[in-house]
Amino acid sequence: MIYLLAFIAGIVEVFVSIIDFKMTQKNRVLFSAIMTVFTGLIWYTVIRIIVPNIDNIYLAVIHSLGCGIGCYTGLRLEPKIDKFFYIERRGKKKKGKTSRKLFK
Repeated sequence: MIYLLAFIAGIVEVFVSIIDFKMTQKNRVLFSAIMTVFTGLIWYTVIRIIVPNIDNIYLAVIHSLGCGIGCYTGLRLEPKIDKFFYIERRGKKKKGKTSRKLFK
């Protein structure tokens, strides 16, 4: 059970971190702060699992595999995360007064 919890914590930890980085990049300060709180709670859980079992290398490997899967999943779902949180993709130009002023 402890291995499963460490694996899931690794997945969720990195996935939430990717969302946090995306929100920080787009200046969504409040949402980024909320994601940082979730990341801290996940880290607390990970520390509570791993520190008492510090000599268990298998637990560290399982957690690292979870982190790798969380990273892969977060990066593969990045376009859907952008759509879900209404983040404008790079390369699209904003139409409006500001863009007209900049390009005149």
